[in-house]
Formats: sequence, C-alpha cells, structure tokens
Amino acid sequence: MPTPAQPSPKPEIPVLDDYARHVDRHIQFFDLDGVGHVNHAAIARYFEEGRITYLEGINDPITADPVFMLAHIAIDYLAQLHWPGTVTVGTRIARFGRSSVHWDQAVFHRGVCTARARSVMVLADRTREASVPIPDALLAQLTERGAGPRQPS
Repeated sequence: MPTPAQPSPKPEIPVLDDYARHVDRHIQFFDLDGVGHVNHAAIARYFEEGRITYLEGINDPITADPVFMLAHIAIDYLAQLHWPGTVTVGTRIARFGRSSVHWDQAVFHRGVCTARARSVMVLADRTREASVPIPDALLAQLTERGAGPRQPS
C-alpha cells in the first residue's frame, strides 16, 4: 500500500538582513499588469538589477570578457506588489561552482518578503561562447562583496 504524501515543510521566509547587498528600486507605473499588480517580468527585472549591482565594477555585462551570463532562474512570488512604492532587493551569493555563481535573492516591500529567486550565472568566453573557470582574483572580488548569508554579529 502506498505511503500517503507528506506536506513539504514551508520554506523559511527570508529577512532583509540575510542579504549582503541591497538595492532600492521605485515601482514604476509601467511595471503593472492589467489588474494593477506588479507584473512578474518587472519582478524578474528587479532581481536582474540586484545581480548587476552586485557585479558593478567587477564584471561589466557590456564590456567584460569573460562575462557572467544568466543560465537559470526560479522565482517564487509570495505576496502582491502595487504601485506606487519602493522595493528593496537583497542579493547574496549562495555558492560558487567551477565556472558558475549561484545567487539567492529576495524582494522586500515595507520589510515583508514578496518574492524570492534562485539563479545561476555562468562565466563565459564571449568569442568561444563557452564556460570558463572563475579566476581566483575574480572569485576574491565576489567574495569580498559578501558571499553567503550574513553571520550573526
């Protein structure tokens, strides 16, 4: 006889202090969908801005070679967002692979987590369009920005 399915434990809801880097973004009117909620594509853009801000001065997405390219993203929408307002995007590096960075991010509105994302960016050679190992110097720069969850003080 099959075993009944067990409910999955609810994931822990993050708080802003869990994230090493923060960036504030104003909710724009054009971020809304037809029923007045912030659209899923706008939320994906907020996450992109968080990653790009983290990489600012380290790996420019227009000129760097090799460059980090998004390979995967999964977003959980936890609460509705409305215009007007401001959101804060929290970003941290969850872990490093040989040629990849695994990101953990969350969007907060008035201190409440409204969405979270897990994504992977791969360091790629622009000419060969192939992944390359992350050099030690680049790894050190990324780590200095606060990889992983903040440690209790």
